[in-house]
Amino acid sequence: MFADNRDATTVVLKEASSIDPRFEQGFADLRRAAVDFFAARYRGFQQSGLIRTSIRPVLMAHLLIGMFDELFNAFVLTDPDADLDTLAAQLADFEWNGIRPH
Repeated sequence: MFADNRDATTVVLKEASSIDPRFEQGFADLRRAAVDFFAARYRGFQQSGLIRTSIRPVLMAHLLIGMFDELFNAFVLTDPDADLDTLAAQLADFEWNGIRPH
């Protein structure tokens, strides 16, 4: 979606709140929903024994959203030729494996 609509993505993520304050509330609602979704996903992984339980799911959700934000700002919004599949694969690899060697 973002690759096909880069201009709209830039407006929504960077400029929409200055155009109409309602976007700021909508974006805040979207972020809250994303935190809730990712926290629930991590909680489920913890309950399944797939990941350690020493890190709070809501913290992990915020960390993941922070990584998304940085990737969007550094690559997606600035580089029209960014390889989104590779970025997504590397983010998923980092999320599951951290920086440990394989």
